[in-house]
Amino acid sequence: MKDCDTRAGDTAFDFDTIIDRRRSNSNKWQLFGEDVLPMWVADMDFKSPPAVIRALHERVEHGVFGYEHHAPDLAELIADRLARVFDWHVEPEAIVFTPGVVTGFNLAVRALVAPDQALLMQTPVYGPILSAARTAGALDQSMELTRETDGRYTIDMDLFEATITDRTKLFLLCSPHNPVGRVFTREELQAMGEICLRHDVVICSDEIHGDLTFSGHPHTPIASISPELEARTIT
Repeated sequence: MKDCDTRAGDTAFDFDTIIDRRRSNSNKWQLFGEDVLPMWVADMDFKSPPAVIRALHERVEHGVFGYEHHAPDLAELIADRLARVFDWHVEPEAIVFTPGVVTGFNLAVRALVAPDQALLMQTPVYGPILSAARTAGALDQSMELTRETDGRYTIDMDLFEATITDRTKLFLLCSPHNPVGRVFTREELQAMGEICLRHDVVICSDEIHGDLTFSGHPHTPIASISPELEARTIT
């Protein structure tokens, strides 16, 4: 596609230039041989936006790289964006910074699930979620998503509820789902949330792909559905 670009304001983003990353210490591109087109990890091959590169240049030119703290207004900026994009109103004080999503949900599992208690998840699912229970020394409890004849995955809510036991303490949700690609509907999320509330199960929701959805399939943060769910959810 010649001259393909996406515009934000007056800035054009180039999605045509091919950048060779095979000799840049890229884990994605060096794991397999040169005859393999790697698509196994969420690692973008497009050049970063000009504003990001510019900000990094400004930081590098400062010349001193010590221990830093996040900007004082960062939590407010994130809260403003959640309200604008998802109509989800979060107090800045409720935002806790972690090194990444995998670290975040592993901390949640360690904090809330004892070794004799269980972590609930839906399979197939992102690898680090599969290993979260084992990493914390907890019990692994999983239910399988239903693959329809057209290839679309759905949730058997009866099976979901039947999988929960008195040992289930945390449901590790992946929404939008990786790898099946489902953007769960508000109704699906509400149904799962109500089941968790009935059984006193806390929800930890990995919503890292919430910005990457197709038109007509808006992402709904599960914590935004009701105050009751918000009080029992780590996002």
